[in-house]
Amino acid sequence: NAVDLDYFIPVTTEYLRGLSSHGLMAEPALVDFVLRLIVSSQPPRFNVLHQLLQYHVIQDSMAVAMHLLQLEEQYPPALQLGIDMLHRLRAYQKVAEVMVSRGQVLSAMKYMKENSGLVKVQASALLDAAMKSGDKSTYFVAFRFVQQYHQQLHANNRRSSTAFLPEDQCDAHIAKFKELFGNSTVA
Repeated sequence: NAVDLDYFIPVTTEYLRGLSSHGLMAEPALVDFVLRLIVSSQPPRFNVLHQLLQYHVIQDSMAVAMHLLQLEEQYPPALQLGIDMLHRLRAYQKVAEVMVSRGQVLSAMKYMKENSGLVKVQASALLDAAMKSGDKSTYFVAFRFVQQYHQQLHANNRRSSTAFLPEDQCDAHIAKFKELFGNSTVA
């Protein structure tokens, strides 16, 4: 017999609320089960998911954050919910990586700047994403951002040179930058 989701989802979410009201955390497997129930229902009950997250009935965890990121295509607000959760978990590096992978280059650079020292810029990934944007000004800003980041690391004795190094894997980007903006713009 198939279980009626119209009954089962409210029962399991109420159980989670009960645990939360007593200061208890649900087991990760139970949270995963509830997430799968909510998403697999027809139609998916994203409003329930949103409420459970908003009122912290579902506790922040890396597993839940990653699950939210995977829901982006079905439920676009899940991306921001996942990013916010990663930030609360102090997974700053992962936040920056997600932003870059989703093409949010300018937001990623702002986030990296706000959390400098906690996030390591992957120069090639950032420049790849900037190039994919198709916007020359975004590419220019990203290239300069990486250069300034290298200068900052060098000033703090955390990098041997301010220039691009072979391990940065940015030779193609240096050539493209020179092609677009001229030799004199590459320091």
